[in-house]
Amino acid sequence: MTYRFIFIANLKTGSTAIEEAIAHHADIRLLRTEWGKHMGIGEIESRFSWLFSEIPFDEYTVIGVTRDPIEWLISIYRSHLDPKFDGVPVSTAGMSFDEFLDTWCEANSVQILPQTSRFIRSTGVNAVTRHLRYETLAGDLNKVLQEINLPPVTLTRANASPSDAPFPVIGQEAERFIRHTYDADYRFRESP
Repeated sequence: MTYRFIFIANLKTGSTAIEEAIAHHADIRLLRTEWGKHMGIGEIESRFSWLFSEIPFDEYTVIGVTRDPIEWLISIYRSHLDPKFDGVPVSTAGMSFDEFLDTWCEANSVQILPQTSRFIRSTGVNAVTRHLRYETLAGDLNKVLQEINLPPVTLTRANASPSDAPFPVIGQEAERFIRHTYDADYRFRESP
């Protein structure tokens, strides 16, 4: 049986856990960041245009996950405290959260684009037909899987931030900056 779905894998939104749970139903899987694991739908349309000439884009369920932007950035910050990043430019070791927002995010701007930017088609339209919220991920995902006739799954934690990584304190200025910068994500998450 063919399941017509496209999963947009935003960073630090449970994408690895989702991929592990539904991978055996996917015809095309990009498992590594450098191969395009986190590419947006516009790039998917471009790279796989041959596929959409066979099966029209509108016949796919497009699944996207978002996470509260403050929690999302904290997760990115904490995940890059992992010793595997020591000595690599993406490491956040020894960096305060404010320094992360000021310097790391500028140097790694592609990684921290608003989550919803990966949902925008080349036509400028949001392609996501099934929005999952990180906070209710397992239930939301199983609801969508039922809609597309796939069996329910149990999500496991995958690619989690180091358990001993400290949680930063977020000041009011940083919070205002995040809320302003990620306004599109907040508006998308608040829409019905």
